[in-house]
Order: sequence, then C-alpha cells, then structure tokens
Amino acid sequence: EERRLGRVLSDLDRRYGIRLASIAGGQADNAIPTEALAVVAVEDADFEAAARRVAEWNVVFAHELKASDGARDASGRHFDVKVELRRTEPAATVYTAAMQRKILFAAMLLPTGVQAMDLNNPAQLLPETSSNFAMIEACDGMLTFTVSTRSSLPGKKELLEDQVRLIAGSIGASMAKE
Repeated sequence: EERRLGRVLSDLDRRYGIRLASIAGGQADNAIPTEALAVVAVEDADFEAAARRVAEWNVVFAHELKASDGARDASGRHFDVKVELRRTEPAATVYTAAMQRKILFAAMLLPTGVQAMDLNNPAQLLPETSSNFAMIEACDGMLTFTVSTRSSLPGKKELLEDQVRLIAGSIGASMAKE
C-alpha cells in the first residue's frame, strides 16, 4: 500500500540517504491497493542496516494490521504485508533529490482512509467521508498519484478535494478531477 511504502521510504531516506529510482503501486482507482514497489539505491555500507530496519517495519505493520480488514485481498483472503530489501542491478537513473522529496511528501501526506464518521447515525458506525490513495504510476515521464474521494456530504468531499489540491500545488503538481 502506498502510504506504508511512503513511511518506509521516508524512514530509509532519513536514516541512510537512499535514492529513489522508481515507485509504483495499486491496480485501480476504486480499489484499496494490495501491493506497491519501489526501487531504491542504498550505499553498500548501509545495506545490512537498512535491511534490518525494513525487518523492523514488517513487525510494525504486522502489529498495525493484526485486527484490520486492511490485511485482506478483494476475495477476502488474508495476506501479509511485507516489505523486502534485496540487492539488484544498479538503477540506470534515480530521481533528483528535489523530486524525491516531493514524491515522499505526497506519499506521506495525501489523505487515505476514513476521514470522518457519520455522526447523524452513531449506532451504525458508517463512514461519512473517506479517501483512497489508490495508485502511483509512471507513464510518459509523468508520475501520477490517484486519490479517490467520497462523502455523503458534498461540502466534506469538496474539503477533501481541496486538501489534495493544496498538497499537489505545494509540490508543483496539478490535480485533475474525473
């Protein structure tokens, strides 16, 4: 999932100065993402420490998802959230440091999940406003972040869309509504 991947990448960047070569995740704009992938460059001297840190993140995610439906695929089967760090061939290119900061900023701050519960019907515990940070994809030199927003209250949906627009604007990106 994009937010978890953003958390791991942000942490590895802060600790080990990783460089992001690629990032992608999610399958559809109306589905909760079940996988995400990033290719990063890590100094050889930091690789083992970074791998240990990734193992620590797996423990964190297992604890966070212990009682969550978020650890199930579309057919309802349970799956494990697992982050891996493995050696590969060096990436031909990496994002600039400035672009990487923008990508991690968006990955960490774009709203996802239930934003507000319906207070008019507290007995049913229904979401009123929610968003889904559904996909990250690179195509034709552009990186697209897809966030689906929904709300039973038009004003709250507009607020959520404004949040996405402001985050996009703060990194020099634009927002398109479909």
